[in-house]
Amino acid sequence: MRLLLEEQRVGEAVERLEALLNESPDDRELNQLYGATLLAVGEASQAIWPLLKVVESADSGPEDHLMLARAHLVGGSPSDAIAVIDRLLEQTPDILEAYQLRIEANQALNQLEKALEDVEYVLRHRAWRSTWREGSTRRT
Repeated sequence: MRLLLEEQRVGEAVERLEALLNESPDDRELNQLYGATLLAVGEASQAIWPLLKVVESADSGPEDHLMLARAHLVGGSPSDAIAVIDRLLEQTPDILEAYQLRIEANQALNQLEKALEDVEYVLRHRAWRSTWREGSTRRT
């Protein structure tokens, strides 16, 4: 499967993934690969269902939530992207990419004050990380 994707035979890979998912519809890895593939080829709306199944699994990680949020955003549903990001940030508050996605989603909804709040948070957080890194390298 990955070989097909590496060889950019995306159509064939999607067909094979669909066939495999017909046999094992709850397979987390297959759903993740299928959703990521659909998102990568511009089929964001179709990527939402398999990525939602991945996020609902017990062993989903932050990257799965980010991919689902990206699919919602690109697929034209920024409010759903924000809902996914908010749930992620409740569990793991320091994921800067989540804030960046939420900035994009709020801009798409013309909620510029909310977007600006996240921009300020990201800038403060990046400045703190830079200061911390500089301080930790000075000690060595």
